[in-house]
Amino acid sequence: MLGMANRYTQIPLANLPLGKEGKIIDINAGRGLERRLISMGIGPGKKVKRLMSISRSPILIGIDMMRIAMGYGIANKIIVEYDEEKRENGNF
Repeated sequence: MLGMANRYTQIPLANLPLGKEGKIIDINAGRGLERRLISMGIGPGKKVKRLMSISRSPILIGIDMMRIAMGYGIANKIIVEYDEEKRENGNF
């Protein structure tokens, strides 16, 4: 629809609000870290939910019925697409 703003925002996983879900669209890391994350099931196209974080590290995420803890720096390299409309309405 013309004139309609894109409601999806691309943000680092580290900035995803607690309890909210996004879809991984990119990993801005070297080949080694990218391969390690993909081997753990963390890759483009996957839905991920930020479950917990205390201060800046570690961050607990939920992905494919698993819970994975990772450092803030790694979570900052994972780019997710986040639905702004669901954030505003409190739906998720």
